[in-house]
Amino acid sequence: MLPHRYPADGRLTLEIELRASAHSDHEADYWAFQRETLSRQFKSKVRERLEAREIRHLTVFALAPQPLLIELGRHLCDITQMDVYQLHREPKGWAWPVEADHPNNDIMKRPSELGEFRRLLRSTFNAIKARHGERAVINVFPALPVSAAVEVGRVWMPKVDLPLVIYDQNRTLGGFTKALEIGTPRATMRAI
Repeated sequence: MLPHRYPADGRLTLEIELRASAHSDHEADYWAFQRETLSRQFKSKVRERLEAREIRHLTVFALAPQPLLIELGRHLCDITQMDVYQLHREPKGWAWPVEADHPNNDIMKRPSELGEFRRLLRSTFNAIKARHGERAVINVFPALPVSAAVEVGRVWMPKVDLPLVIYDQNRTLGGFTKALEIGTPRATMRAI
C-alpha cells in the first residue's frame, strides 16, 4: 500500500473471517452457510461504515475459495473506490511487482492488468447477453488469480448483467460442482 496509501487506524481495519465452519466444501450446506456468513459480516463490518461515510476507500486483500471471492466482489461492487491486491507466491507478498516475465500462477502483476481484466470482462458480459438474450445464464468455472475473482463480482451488475452460476472444483465430488448462483433466476433460462 505504501507509499500511495496509508493504513487506517486499527478501528477501521476490517476482517471478514470465514474459517470456522462445521461443513466441508463437498457438503450441500457449505456454500449456503459460507455465503450467509460472508453477507452478514459484510453488512455489519463494511456496508454500515460505507453508508455512514466512515470509509471512503477500501484496500482489499482477499483469500478464499473462488466462488466466495466472486461473492465478496459482488458485495463490494464498483461504486466504492478501492484497490484490490493479488497475493503473489514468488516472491511471496501482496506488493505489485514491476514486471511479469513468465506467465504462471502469479500472472496478475500490475494494477493496470487487473483494470484491463475488468474492461474485458465487462465487454464479455455484454457480448454474451447480446448474442444469447435476456433469458440466458452464464456458467462460470473459475480458475483465476484471487484479485481477478473479486473483480468478477465487482464488475457484475445486478440490473444489467445475466445471472451467474458459479462452480467450484471439488475432487471429492469428482470435478466442478455448482457452488453459488448470483442474480435473479429468470423463467426458462438457457445456460451458456
